[in-house]
Amino acid sequence: MVTELTAPRAHRLLRLLTMLGMALLMLCAAQSLWARGAGEAPPEPPAPQSDRQSEIPAVGTFPVPLLFVFTHSGSERSEAELEALRNSAAAATAVRAPSARLRIVDSAGHASGERELRERALQSEAVGWVEIGVDESETGSEIRAAGYAVTAIQPVFEVQYREPGDLAGPRLSRAWQPAVEAFEAAYETLVELALAELRYTSLTLRAVAGTSVDGLGETARTVPDDGVLRAMLPSPSAYSITARRSGHYPDERLVLLLEDPVDIELEQPRRSLYSWDLGLANASYPSLEVARRVRGDYLFVRGGLTTYVLGLVPFGGDDDGGLDGDEDRLLAGEDLTVFSLQLGSYLHAPYGRARAYAAAGTLWRVIHTSGYRGRDPVAPWALVTTLGVENRPSRPWRLFFEWQPVFYRTEYPEVLQRRLPGTVQLTGDRHDSGDEFFFTGAGNSAWVFSAGAFRLGVRWQP
Repeated sequence: MVTELTAPRAHRLLRLLTMLGMALLMLCAAQSLWARGAGEAPPEPPAPQSDRQSEIPAVGTFPVPLLFVFTHSGSERSEAELEALRNSAAAATAVRAPSARLRIVDSAGHASGERELRERALQSEAVGWVEIGVDESETGSEIRAAGYAVTAIQPVFEVQYREPGDLAGPRLSRAWQPAVEAFEAAYETLVELALAELRYTSLTLRAVAGTSVDGLGETARTVPDDGVLRAMLPSPSAYSITARRSGHYPDERLVLLLEDPVDIELEQPRRSLYSWDLGLANASYPSLEVARRVRGDYLFVRGGLTTYVLGLVPFGGDDDGGLDGDEDRLLAGEDLTVFSLQLGSYLHAPYGRARAYAAAGTLWRVIHTSGYRGRDPVAPWALVTTLGVENRPSRPWRLFFEWQPVFYRTEYPEVLQRRLPGTVQLTGDRHDSGDEFFFTGAGNSAWVFSAGAFRLGVRWQP
C-alpha cells in the first residue's frame, strides 16, 4: 500500500520540523550562555605558613567533643521512657570525664554504622564517639558499651555485661557503672589516639557579611560583620560548601584542607534589580518583558509587550483560532500589540533546580493598521494572571515557562471565542453565531475567560 503525501500534509510536516528546530536552537543558545556565566575562579594557592599543632596538650585541660550514641532493643518502651534511659546513660558517662563535651546523636533507637558515625563525628568536629546499647528482656538487660576514635578502626574500649531485673529506680544508675568505668579508664587513650593523627587546619572565608555557609559542619555558619569567617576544621578532608546571601548569587565549591591554612575569597556577584525576558507567546509570537525586584529576592513588578505583527504558526491557523483557509500557513500576523503590567512574587528561595512564581495584573490591546491606530474595539483591556517556573535560579541565564489565564471584558464575546484559544464566556448573553461573525449590541458587556495562553523563553538577570 502506498500513501500519498498531499500538500497540506507536507506543509504540516514542514511546520512541525520548523517548530522543533527553533526549540532546539533556543535550548542550545541558553546552554551556551549558561556555560559562559557559570565558570568559577580557579582555586587560590594555600598560604605558605603552617597552623598545625606540634604537641598535644594534657588531656583534661581542654574541652573534647564526643558523640554519644544510645540504642535500645527488646522490650517495648515509650518515647519518654527511652529518652529517660538515654539521658541517664549520658549523664553517668559525662560525670566520669569533665572535659568531655557529649553531643547526643538521635539514632531513633537503631544502631548506626561505624562509617556513618565517623563521618558525623568529623562533620561536627568531634574526635570520636561513645556507644551504649541496651537489649531488654523480661529477665534482665544485655548492655554493651564501646568507645571509638575517628582515626582508629577498632574500638578503644569495649565491655559487655548483663544487668538483672528491670532498668528502673536505683537499679538504673547502677546499670551504667561497668560501662562508665571502662570509659573513664580509656578516655585519655581515646583522646590521645584521635589527636595523634587528627589535626585541625585553619580555613578563612572572605564573603559578604551575613552570608550563610553550609558544609562546614552539621549546622550553617554566618559570616560576621567584618566579612571574614574563620574555622578550625579536621584535616586532611574535603568540604563541599555553599555560601548564600540575599541579593547575591550563591557560591558553591569544593575546598580541600591539607596541612597548610587556606584563605578563600568567595565569588558572590550581586543580583541585579532587573531581569529581561525574551520569549514566544503561545510558541508563536515574540514577547519582551522587563522585571524589577521591589523587595528582597521575592516581590517584583514587571511590564512588557507581545507583538502579533509576525509569528510562527506551528500547527495551522485553523487549529488555534485562526480564520478558515489559514491551515497551510507557516507564518502569520495581525496588526495587534498587547502591553502588560503585573505585580508578582516568587514562591520560594532562589536556589535549587527550579523556582516557581505567580503574578497578576492588567493588559491593554492596541491595534495599529494603516487606517486605525488605537485601542482594540473588541477587547481593549483584560485581567491577566501568571503561573510560571524557571530553572536554575542560581544562574544569571535560565529558561522559563508561564501559563497565563486571561479574563477579557468585551461587548463582542463571540469574536474573542473565535480568535483566542481555550475561551469560555463567563457572563453576558450567549449567541449562536454559526459560521459567521455575530456582533452583540453595544452595552451588552460580557466576561470571557481564555485558558490557552502561555509563554516560554530565556530570562537574563545579570
